Amino acid sequence: CGVLTESPGLYNGLSARRNLDTFAQLYGVSNVAAQIEKYLRLLSLWDRRDQPAGTFSKGMKQKLDCYQIASSGGVAHKAARVKFLMILLF
Repeated sequence: CGVLTESPGLYNGLSARRNLDTFAQLYGVSNVAAQIEKYLRLLSLWDRRDQPAGTFSKGMKQKLDCYQIASSGGVAHKAARVKFLMILLF
């Protein structure tokens, strides 16, 4: 839990927004649309929200993958937030 792998666990054929929506629904995230918009804006990916994840760089995919980990809750949630902040800062 809370591990970011070499290959992000995203569906390349789905848009960034649809990938995040899929995992948010799976993990029971409340207010999904607002959370996704907030996250994509934070990552400066809002303008690319409807582009397939497969067109993104590896780093961009890993940032999206952090949302998947963070939205799962529990212990992984805190670890993912720390990892996410580290990615943003460095």
